[in-house]
Amino acid sequence: LRTAQAPPGLRLTAHTGAPLDLEALRGRVVVVTAVYARCNRTCPMIMAQTRGLLEKVGPASDLTVVGITLDPARDDPAALARMAEG
Repeated sequence: LRTAQAPPGLRLTAHTGAPLDLEALRGRVVVVTAVYARCNRTCPMIMAQTRGLLEKVGPASDLTVVGITLDPARDDPAALARMAEG
């Protein structure tokens, strides 16, 4: 984990379509991962591991997971929402 470096300013679009600025998450532990909504092997494994992590730390934790698509041309908010629900 890189804890000594400040993260870059990033403005993203959430799977809900709402804007997301990483600055708004300051003070929280943020896990950032890269995904493809159309990925059918590695990405589902990443999401399952992430879900397991969230279940272990519990809902009261300050842990936030941000999955950033590597294919923004095809991974629109609707595709990412379907992936998040799955």
